[in-house]
Amino acid sequence: MKAQRRHDLQQNSLVMEISKVVAFVRARATIILWCVLGAAAVALAVTWVVKNKKASAHLIQSQFVRLTQTPAGAEGRIDELQSLVDKNVQPYSALAAVEIGVDYSTTLAGQWAKLTQSERLEYRQKAAQWYEKVITDFASQDIAVAKAQVALARLAESFGEFDLAKNHYEQALKLNSLAGHSVLLVARQGLEMLPSLSAKPVSIWPDAPAADPTETTTAPATQDAPTQTGVE
Repeated sequence: MKAQRRHDLQQNSLVMEISKVVAFVRARATIILWCVLGAAAVALAVTWVVKNKKASAHLIQSQFVRLTQTPAGAEGRIDELQSLVDKNVQPYSALAAVEIGVDYSTTLAGQWAKLTQSERLEYRQKAAQWYEKVITDFASQDIAVAKAQVALARLAESFGEFDLAKNHYEQALKLNSLAGHSVLLVARQGLEMLPSLSAKPVSIWPDAPAADPTETTTAPATQDAPTQTGVE
């Protein structure tokens, strides 16, 4: 009898607890429903944001690749690259900034013999501003920073500033995270060539017309375009 009574009491207690839960749910059904719907909406929103971000990154990558395949100096190229820089999506924004510098450097090299010294300095300044922007604004993007340092070194070489060129090459070589990367090979080769360049400066543009005999600077080097994804 005692065992049976104990069993009945346990069953009654369980029924009462279940009844309380049911009553609680019924009293707050609307609130619970809104909570469930809210959680579902948040989950959907997060999923949409993630997918949209991936799609946007893919579009930016495609745009960057297309622009690297567009010749420097092409109409609208710098404006499109500028728009990529402004979006601040890495590594493409940093590499786009490098590409703008390359555009100005390429124009400087191609028009070297036709430009006055002041025009050469103007193109150099425009190119250098973009390379320096990479170094200061995108300091965590090592590949872009290394490319910018090498490009600045080549600009310095072009104007006979070999100590400055040496400094930029050395700064590029300090980026240990890029060990084995081709950009460090370029920097190392440039650094090794500096003594011979400083001993007997020569133009790196053998087909260019003779420079103005009143000016002693040599024509500038240009930088290879960044790779498709910013890594090699």
